[in-house]
Amino acid sequence: MAAYLRDLNQQADSLRVKFVPRVGISDDDLVESLNRAAVMVYTSRLEPFGFAPLEANLCETPVVAIAEGGVRETIVEGLNGILVPDRNPDLIGKTLAKILDDPAWARRLGEQARAQAIEKWRWPRSIERLEGYLMEEIEKSGSHGDR
Repeated sequence: MAAYLRDLNQQADSLRVKFVPRVGISDDDLVESLNRAAVMVYTSRLEPFGFAPLEANLCETPVVAIAEGGVRETIVEGLNGILVPDRNPDLIGKTLAKILDDPAWARRLGEQARAQAIEKWRWPRSIERLEGYLMEEIEKSGSHGDR
């Protein structure tokens, strides 16, 4: 991890970007950071679900993410964030600029993000949706507990 952080710091310095890594922060610090953020950039690859975008959404922070893995289920294009098709830095940068250049749209995305996260991803709703998927699969297979 030390080598990775050193490389990130060197890259940030070379690009004259302020980079402040925060590792192992408390939940309160995380919430405070997400509440202050204009947007979350989420470029994890092959992420099976990705709680971080939902945490950001609950703090009214829109997300720019790569359209793969579970993020495609949590981020709805234009509702609570923007999905980019691949890890193209230029496209990610242009997408960020588009959001940051339109504070009213960013605020609307953030408000919609929180409403979407509460509506769709609270435990009771998630359990209900999972049970529905499982019942559909049982119905399709013709298995109704006959085994």
